Amino acid sequence: MCIVSPSEDWIPGRNLQRIFLVVLKDDLHNSIGASLSYPLEVNAALGILKTTGIWRSNYAPFFHRMFWRAGVSIPPPHFASFGFNFVFAGIWFGVVWGLLMWFLVWPQRGTPGVQAVFAWILSGVSFGLLMALYYYIRARKYNLPLWSQIKAAS
Repeated sequence: MCIVSPSEDWIPGRNLQRIFLVVLKDDLHNSIGASLSYPLEVNAALGILKTTGIWRSNYAPFFHRMFWRAGVSIPPPHFASFGFNFVFAGIWFGVVWGLLMWFLVWPQRGTPGVQAVFAWILSGVSFGLLMALYYYIRARKYNLPLWSQIKAAS
């Protein structure tokens, strides 16, 4: 289902109203990949992202969906600020990657603790920077509205 055609320019008031109507009419797990248990502004943002043709795994990553199911209204990555994406992606990747390396690789190689922690931090910072840059570029490419506009409309 296409709520806003990709060729249509983004008009915040008109397009958001259509997305809210579709979100409210859909079932518990609807065609935009959102859940009505998510905060309303998150569902609206997911509806906008669905119309762009971006893969669902890119606009609704696992850790974001966990927060949304808990009722936390964090913006999807394409609507988040560069700084938020940098910190969020850097922390989760750094922790997951660092723990895997700590238990599976570094003990066998005899990696010193200081070197392991430095690699852990460097990996988180690098990944966070790359993901923040990716989402910033993609948001500009698709001319997406600001998160504040979506929150104001809901």
